[in-house]
Amino acid sequence: MNTTLSSTPAAANVTTITVIQENGRHFSTQEVAAGQTSLYLAFPPNQNATLVATNSESSTTIQKTNVRVSSTKLL
Repeated sequence: MNTTLSSTPAAANVTTITVIQENGRHFSTQEVAAGQTSLYLAFPPNQNATLVATNSESSTTIQKTNVRVSSTKLL
């Protein structure tokens, strides 16, 4: 799944994107470089997940977004 980050003031502080499975377990993590506007993320198939944007330098959560993946097709 290709995820595009928006250019907002809060997005400038994002250093890590983490995908958490619906059972609360970590699924994948991607580091975000300064100025980066898009990245590829792995999501668990056919379940809910939470996308968490954090700033690892200040240990703060910037935003959480719930997502539903409803495909098992590999790209």
